[in-house]
Amino acid sequence: MVEKELFIQTVRMGEVDGAWNIPTAALYEPDRILIGYEALSNASDYKQVNEDFKIDLGRYAPGVQSKRSYLTATGQRRSAIQIADDFLFEIQKIAKSWLTAHGIHGCKNIVIAEPLSMYSEGVSAEWLTNYRSTLRRIIEGKTILDNSGVTVRFIPEPFAAFQYYRHGIRHPLVSQRAQMNALVVDFGGGTCDVCIIQTTREGDISGGGINKRPLAGKSLPVGGYTINRAIAEHLLRKVVGPTVPKFKTALREYKEWLEGNRSLDALAPGYKTFIDVFHRLIHRIENLKLALSRTITDWSLSSEQRFSASIAVPRDPFDPGSPNVTVAMSVGELRDVFVSKVYTPLLKPFFDDRLEAGRLVLDNSSLTVVLLSGGSANFGWLRELLIQDFPQHIGNVPFVQIADYQQVVAQGLAVDCAREFATGQSDFKGVTYKPTLPFAQPGRIRL
Repeated sequence: MVEKELFIQTVRMGEVDGAWNIPTAALYEPDRILIGYEALSNASDYKQVNEDFKIDLGRYAPGVQSKRSYLTATGQRRSAIQIADDFLFEIQKIAKSWLTAHGIHGCKNIVIAEPLSMYSEGVSAEWLTNYRSTLRRIIEGKTILDNSGVTVRFIPEPFAAFQYYRHGIRHPLVSQRAQMNALVVDFGGGTCDVCIIQTTREGDISGGGINKRPLAGKSLPVGGYTINRAIAEHLLRKVVGPTVPKFKTALREYKEWLEGNRSLDALAPGYKTFIDVFHRLIHRIENLKLALSRTITDWSLSSEQRFSASIAVPRDPFDPGSPNVTVAMSVGELRDVFVSKVYTPLLKPFFDDRLEAGRLVLDNSSLTVVLLSGGSANFGWLRELLIQDFPQHIGNVPFVQIADYQQVVAQGLAVDCAREFATGQSDFKGVTYKPTLPFAQPGRIRL
């Protein structure tokens, strides 16, 4: 029997049905559960898909019953833990099928790349500990992948990104035998993770003490979904006008509904229609966003690129019978929305806090390289804004640039685990996960 490790990054794995990632989405049907793109494509109403349950997995200590439940497409309510359990069960079934097809008949170990401690209102300092404990309870001991059950270990997502650059593509800025202070920014679909990795004199992260900690590390629940929401709001405002009083109220009601604090049945018909329109538009925005971003050849903040793409939206998002109108969005508008609605109010204060914390941890020692990962890091404006706004921290520090940052973390996991399979060694087995100093006060961040 051949034993190998399976790697899940909430969740990224090998190619499944033509895609290289599986979105964290579940659709409950009477006789089955669909996940990922299959859930999204089979839903007659995107509100039926359960997606936003990850943060809840770390809100409560083991054994504490969550007060929040999520309505599923079958009309039943389930907790975040129950949805995660069902989702990961289906993931393991897919993985089992793939392993069996490739002659692998046992998989005793699962490695999960995890976010760092959450940096957000309403999330306690114990979030990561609770998150780990919850996933262990869901996965460990299950016999789907191996008859004797599986064990779980965790890796900080930025560490996996570092391994990709050092051992995967062996980029000269990271593969050198020298001590490095690497700033890692993992900007994905749901979170933005930032930390500093200080290596040993040999350039590895497998040393003792400080070398096994992600320094100044935190996660902000802002990612590609946040960008999509900002684009959807921008497009609807172009149609209804910027001064419609109930538009702001409708956005607030949408947020309350999304967080499970508001029932649709309690809302006036117009607001129910708006939530339906807005939620559908957020999901449809992804293709428009990709179409625009793939045309961009110059990510400088002053570049004038006039390419545009269009999408159909209701003329009146409060009226269920409203006809659609076609709304165009240019590359310049996309940049402005990203900067004014996502980067400036949300990401910039987060980076400011983390970079200052990193400066203190490193005792004013300079950064040597910046590493990006995550699909949202493909927005080249992020790099330009970091250079512009934080010259005192980044200055002339080089960024490692590659064609696509989407799969950096998943490939970094695979690289490190392949090294362990071949040599019996892993840089991650002894990773400790405690901040080395108190984090700066984030203040009030509105999400």
